[in-house]
Amino acid sequence: MSRAPLDRSGRALARRRAPGPPAAALRAALGAALALALLAAIAWPRPAPAQEAGTTQAGALGPAAAEVAVGWFPLPPYIIATEDGPPSGFGAEVLSQAARDAGLRPAFRALSGPAEALEALRDGRVQALAVFGVSQERLATVEYTRPFVEVRSGLFSSARMAETLAAARAAGDLQGARVGYQAGGLGRSLAEALPGAEPRSIVGFSNLMEQLASGRVDAVVLLEEAFDRGVFALDQQGRFARVGPWLRVTPMAIAVDRRLPGLARRFDQAIEGMQAGGRLAEIEDRWFGAPPSWWTRARIAWVSAATLAGALVLGAGLLWQVRERERAGRLAEARRFGAEQARLAEALAFKNAELESRSRDMERLLYVVSHDLKSPLVSIGGFARRLDRHLEQGDPEKARSAAERISRNVQAMSELIEGILRLGRAGAGEARLDWVEVDRVADSVAEALAGRLERARARLIVMRPLPVVRADEVLLRQALQNLVENALRYGCLEPGMTVEIISRSRGGLVEIGVRDEGPGVPEKDRERIFDLYRRGLGASAASEEGAGLGLATVRKIAERHGGRVGLDSRPGRGVTFWIGLPVGPDATLAEHAAGAAGLPPGQSFEARPFAFAAPGGEPPADRSAPAQAPGGGAASGSAGTPSPDPQDPPPPGGGQGAEERSAA
Repeated sequence: MSRAPLDRSGRALARRRAPGPPAAALRAALGAALALALLAAIAWPRPAPAQEAGTTQAGALGPAAAEVAVGWFPLPPYIIATEDGPPSGFGAEVLSQAARDAGLRPAFRALSGPAEALEALRDGRVQALAVFGVSQERLATVEYTRPFVEVRSGLFSSARMAETLAAARAAGDLQGARVGYQAGGLGRSLAEALPGAEPRSIVGFSNLMEQLASGRVDAVVLLEEAFDRGVFALDQQGRFARVGPWLRVTPMAIAVDRRLPGLARRFDQAIEGMQAGGRLAEIEDRWFGAPPSWWTRARIAWVSAATLAGALVLGAGLLWQVRERERAGRLAEARRFGAEQARLAEALAFKNAELESRSRDMERLLYVVSHDLKSPLVSIGGFARRLDRHLEQGDPEKARSAAERISRNVQAMSELIEGILRLGRAGAGEARLDWVEVDRVADSVAEALAGRLERARARLIVMRPLPVVRADEVLLRQALQNLVENALRYGCLEPGMTVEIISRSRGGLVEIGVRDEGPGVPEKDRERIFDLYRRGLGASAASEEGAGLGLATVRKIAERHGGRVGLDSRPGRGVTFWIGLPVGPDATLAEHAAGAAGLPPGQSFEARPFAFAAPGGEPPADRSAPAQAPGGGAASGSAGTPSPDPQDPPPPGGGQGAEERSAA
């Protein structure tokens, strides 16, 4: 049978049912509504075209085929089945006309699908199947009298599957048989399990049936969801083994000797004659090309109205969702913009505050430069005139005194200029961080200030071991030197007083401190002691009063390292100035020092000895292994003294772990 009439009818049906091009935003909604409408149209009953009489049971193929039941199952959209009465539809009319032309009077039985068709064939309700191919290429009749094997698809336990395959292997003599199976699924496993069979993969149920009908395969393996009887195997002797819940062998319901080889041939000849005479095209026009009746037009109008209403509702819903998304997007964008504006405003306020602070510092710097540099210059000019007059008068003692005054004023100017330069270096550029041994930095500070220690007749004690920190070594040396100079200037008011360099761990910081024995810092001055140009009131001499830049420089250095500064002071017991550097929340001093030095866990860090003999005195007796505090840090104070409270600095003095620089 040619595919041209069916293609023409399919194109006509597609032209009638094809919707117009929907809008992009409503394409999905229109497609869903159209699908619902088509389902409603197919399910709605309509009058069938008039059927000619003569489609009841009467045989015309001889005694062996006195009563032939031909079963067929529908494949939309060309065949429509009815449960009661004679079958109707395009395919049923073609078969009925072909049967009359061939002189046959078979009984047609409508079947729901391949599963019911095979079941009816098996129990003898039908002797032949009329299958409208899935490929929609031709209408054919198939005589189903060849062996077949069938398995129900589903979930099998391993024991059930092994039992099924074992039964298939014992299902008869299929040596050399060509067994076809639908591609995919369990059919391949079953076909390969048949002894001596040659499995062949075939795509599609209709192709499988055609191959069986044409003799190109000797048996087929079908996977049907509708079957619930396990595995059926039909051998070449006309018996089938039903493997499943029963596990027994029964006779075949269809006798092998009732084959009807002429049935398919006579049907094919009749259909070819209908096509040649144009009657097949007339049937197609009657089903697909004739003008619709009033009932059909009413149904089309109802379906169209329902489709349009559904499309409008869905379109309105989609439009509302699109607008809601756009509104939510604009709102989210506005919120992001507001948050960004707030962040920028906060950053701008911070920068403004920073600029105002720098502006105030600059103003104060200009004041100090103009005032503190002018005063020594005026003094130098006055003492220079005195020096000249005393030299003319021949008074060497007074001339020497004037020269000393000039020297002290020059030294004061030099210290002021050096302090300004240090402050500028502390706040400029980026810190070059590296692992630094604070012991070595303390050594260099002690050596640089040896002259001042001697002039102040003070002792410098280093409480070892000091930690290893991540810092800029130049800036750290400058900060530690500033703290020691501050202690010498304001904390050593009498000869023989002591300055100590100590360390501790607190709040995720390694704190390096300088402690003196001076009068301490009053409570009211502690908040602003690290501001620019805040001078102490306890200088050892008027000429030793600083410019107020040392502690401010220490604070800037700490801030560049992400740390902080602080002090511990009690009236009459001295003061300890701290600079804290971050090292991590859980690291103790000893752990951090050992990790930085590359030591294994659990091994203590030991600083190298600081062998320095104090002028006029003896070097410390024991400078080797420092004592360890319970927490792993270095103990301070004299031997036998318990570890001090972090809030209460240990009293000054030497001991194990301490190294001293002093002046006679």
